[in-house]
Amino acid sequence: NQAFSYGAHALATQFHPEAGDPGFERWLIGNTGELAAAGIDVAVLRGQWHARRDGLAQRAVACLRQWLAGSRAT
Repeated sequence: NQAFSYGAHALATQFHPEAGDPGFERWLIGNTGELAAAGIDVAVLRGQWHARRDGLAQRAVACLRQWLAGSRAT
């Protein structure tokens, strides 16, 4: 599972819905060694992110708002 909630007051994610410009680039720079050790090509990962980044912020906000709306309903 990549995300789950526990009751109405806890949300856990295995990803960062808030990561975006410029946070993702800082993350890449800060984790270059770990990514290389795992066999992940930073240039390829950067290219994949650029290809998919349009609308990511809006989807992250929608995800968190949906969870918050549900947490208030309980």
